[in-house]
Amino acid sequence: MLWIEVVGYAGSGLVALSSTMSNIKRLRVFSLAGALLFVVYAGLLHLWPIFGVNLFIAGVNLYHLYRIKFRRDYFTLNETLTGKEYFIGQFLKFYHDDIQSYVPGFDIDAIDNPKVIVIMRNLNPVGLFVYTVENQHVVHILLDYATPRYRDMKNGRVLLNRTVDKFRALGYLQFVTASESLKHQAYLRRLGFVADKDGKTFRRAV
Repeated sequence: MLWIEVVGYAGSGLVALSSTMSNIKRLRVFSLAGALLFVVYAGLLHLWPIFGVNLFIAGVNLYHLYRIKFRRDYFTLNETLTGKEYFIGQFLKFYHDDIQSYVPGFDIDAIDNPKVIVIMRNLNPVGLFVYTVENQHVVHILLDYATPRYRDMKNGRVLLNRTVDKFRALGYLQFVTASESLKHQAYLRRLGFVADKDGKTFRRAV
């Protein structure tokens, strides 16, 4: 019966882990997995109250994941004039530690003529896109940041889809960025970026 105990402990661990997550989608996924393991555990041991409660919890999580996947968010992209506006400074200060975990040493004050796009989602500021134009062909992305609660693929996809025509019209051919974070690298690959031989520089055609 040891393997049944393992199922129970695994379910407990996933439910406990889900409570530590700020990303709503990830929280729901881990909570769903934990609830399903508890359904199996309770069913095998004929613990029907636990079985019923966790079956209900699994259904609730599935419902919310369905809503997250198919919810239509309202996005706006607000391009700032200089990147030095008060709001930008406050945003970077508030999320400083999280940003440094993805882009160590990032300092907008050290960037010459930064261009900044604030990503608004349902009128909430959820992301910051900082870039420079190195020449007539390359858009160099210095920061593509999403707040933890809204850290999914939607922000990046909307941003790129809505700016591609603008950059093409200006004659730019390529997005280039660098990343040493494995999570961020996985995100870049899902957006269509391809790594150079060094494994840290990523490129995507505009």
